Amino acid sequence: MQLTDKQWKTLIRDIQQQRCVLLLGSHVATTHGPEGKSERISVMLARHLAGLLDAEHVSYEPEQADHLSYIAQRFLSAPKTRRLDLEDEVCDFYETHLSKIPQFHGRLARLPFNFIACLSPDNYAYKALRAAGKT
Repeated sequence: MQLTDKQWKTLIRDIQQQRCVLLLGSHVATTHGPEGKSERISVMLARHLAGLLDAEHVSYEPEQADHLSYIAQRFLSAPKTRRLDLEDEVCDFYETHLSKIPQFHGRLARLPFNFIACLSPDNYAYKALRAAGKT
């Protein structure tokens, strides 16, 4: 979607005067993948879980290996797997892959937002805000 000059001016003024709420969706959370290129965290997590399914010989549709909701459901369908097992895997994955704050989040933290809602389970926004001295 292209914004007109007037819309940009209005948006900038609204941000400066703290009249906006920032919503960060799941596509914002990215990190560097194995090949060094930027990848969505949710896709990397789905692939990680798919690898665990492969190790346990649990079948899934290979073309769905990047889709987190599908792979998480397949993970939960594995024999003797509890929801807590999935939660532990997700926590371990995020601890391993979320050590460095992406530049994007650091730049966002410098903007004057009073409220930021992050719709992704990463803590990039939180870390960036803390690094910028904000609460």
